[in-house]
Amino acid sequence: MIITIDDLISMMAYKPDKKIRERANKYYDHIVDVASIFHINTRLRWAQFIATLVHESGAFRYVEELASGDAYDTRTDLGNTPEKDGDGRKYKGRGLIQTTGKDNYTRLTQVTGIDFVNNPEKLEEPYWATYAAGLFWRDKALNSYADRDDFLGCQIMVNGRNRETGKPNHWEDRVIHYNRAKKVLGIA
Repeated sequence: MIITIDDLISMMAYKPDKKIRERANKYYDHIVDVASIFHINTRLRWAQFIATLVHESGAFRYVEELASGDAYDTRTDLGNTPEKDGDGRKYKGRGLIQTTGKDNYTRLTQVTGIDFVNNPEKLEEPYWATYAAGLFWRDKALNSYADRDDFLGCQIMVNGRNRETGKPNHWEDRVIHYNRAKKVLGIA
């Protein structure tokens, strides 16, 4: 199964406009290619993948995290050094699912042969922004969550849990995108 450009546009917003169409056109071919590579090939997989991309990127507005990245500077769990040396800014979230931390940039480099460690901005290019999202999707086995229609589990894998709610941050917005994607794809 492959979604159409009109499906993608409808999943991005209730009232598509010229800017949404431009962003959809910029990413559509890459999304279809990456979906094929990473076996995103059922209605539920497509719905969860697109809902995640739309939420995480602000409907393809952002391929670089809005925050400075300073909060990640000493995050050794992400592969950054324990010193305040700029790793957080260098390896801040990029791509359609916000690849973050030196370890994740290294993983992407190993898989693709493209040096994202020394050229982290390359992850902002449409194809690589999309490819990184697909690689994350596969590495976290998110198709298995989609196959069970476990959107909450999928989003926890993407964004973690909020300590107070037990759900990912911006859960309500994620659900809106997922329900819209399901509707477009004819999933009850």
